[in-house]
Amino acid sequence: MFNTTSHGSNIIIEYGNSVARSKNSQSDGIVFSDRPIEIEERVHMSLVFARRKTCKGGETMSVGFTSEDPNSIVNLPSLCHPDLSQRNGFWLNPIPDKFVRQENVVSFWATTEGHVLYAINGVRRGLLFSGVDTGTPLWAIIDIHGRAIGVQIVGKT
Repeated sequence: MFNTTSHGSNIIIEYGNSVARSKNSQSDGIVFSDRPIEIEERVHMSLVFARRKTCKGGETMSVGFTSEDPNSIVNLPSLCHPDLSQRNGFWLNPIPDKFVRQENVVSFWATTEGHVLYAINGVRRGLLFSGVDTGTPLWAIIDIHGRAIGVQIVGKT
């Protein structure tokens, strides 16, 4: 489920905290998991709302992890890139825009080696990025941005 107290100002958390929806999908769309995610635990989210066309500038949804407790974050920036991605304890990257489609299920997880892998509709797509410190608790972070408008946590998380 999503953290209900620490998220971007354009985010609405609804349906028992399982859906995060952006009011405008341009900025302030950062959301976090409501608890640390275990190593190798997959975060599965369905794109319940998405635009059909790519947004200007190639902006797209980003996913990743943070070792910082979301409830302790003061002054959450409006965008993950470059604002959060350059901070210590934050690791994230965009999902290729061709996969940001309504009803697609995006899954991502951290391995014991610190790699973050992803899958689309259950098909493993490969390495998203590396270098995650797996020796600390990790919360999932999602920037609902660009084509993405709303995501729903599905399955275990």
